[in-house]
Amino acid sequence: MSPTAPPRGGEITSVEVASSQGIGAAGMQVAGPTGIASERQVRLQALLDGLAREDKVLGVALIGKDGVRLIDAWGQPFWSRETFSAMSATLLGAAEVILSVPLGSRARKVTAEGDAARLAVVGVSEEAALAALADAAMPAARFEALTEAAAKDVAKVLLGG
Repeated sequence: MSPTAPPRGGEITSVEVASSQGIGAAGMQVAGPTGIASERQVRLQALLDGLAREDKVLGVALIGKDGVRLIDAWGQPFWSRETFSAMSATLLGAAEVILSVPLGSRARKVTAEGDAARLAVVGVSEEAALAALADAAMPAARFEALTEAAAKDVAKVLLGG
């Protein structure tokens, strides 16, 4: 995949949305006031790097629900990390609207599968989400387990744990 071309994958073949009452609120300042990486940012980056090193995981980003990329980790050049973050936040936001109007529920997770890739966007706080992309060859259950575990760990760090 070249850094300027969109990822291959063809049409999305399925999309799944899970809901719950959310994981909780957390402040989104991950860098120190001087621009030097804070302990929290270092811990978050280590969590993302760990997930990105998993076999068949292409990349992962911690994103603000406004679509801003906070930190990320990619195993290869990616066509547009900012677009990935913005569209992942849009996907989760759309699911939240769809679920909240008729059901009063909040989207906690959205997954999508294409011919060549899998996507998971998991809320980690009121203000942030974890978005991960994997090769479609990764079993769905394994990808779900990895992203859920990473999301819980990220939420703990964001909440000061």
